Amino acid sequence: DRSWAETVASPVPASGIMQQVSETSAALAASALYWADRLYPYAGLGAARVDSEINRVWRDLHTASQHPLLVFRDAVTGP
Repeated sequence: DRSWAETVASPVPASGIMQQVSETSAALAASALYWADRLYPYAGLGAARVDSEINRVWRDLHTASQHPLLVFRDAVTGP
């Protein structure tokens, strides 16, 4: 909400807000990928079918997680 309010108020948001948005986005992407990978095996063999919705979601999450804006800092810089 703060980042949206700042964007509406000023065309150039403060870097602190943008840093928080970036970190939160990366953390949410990491969490989504983590849980998708943990839950996927419980979906059964039907989930392995390319035309199944859960398979598409799993593939989309893995593809999106490779986007440069969501690359997790720990994976790049180490612990």
